[in-house]
Amino acid sequence: MSGSADSRKDDARRKAQKLFASTERRKELARKEQENERDAVANKTAKLRAMRLAKEQEDAEAPKPTPAPKRAKT
Repeated sequence: MSGSADSRKDDARRKAQKLFASTERRKELARKEQENERDAVANKTAKLRAMRLAKEQEDAEAPKPTPAPKRAKT
């Protein structure tokens, strides 16, 4: 009787450990996926910011168009 009870406990323990391990793997996969997505968003934001700053610099250096003279109403 004691042997089968120990065997059932061992089986239950192994099953629980297997379930825990698979859950931990899924959690780790999800963490890595979130980290990759965060990195992708950060890279995209940095690229867009650099493009915006370059455009602003280009616009600042470009000659300003002079407004056309107003015609007098006659």
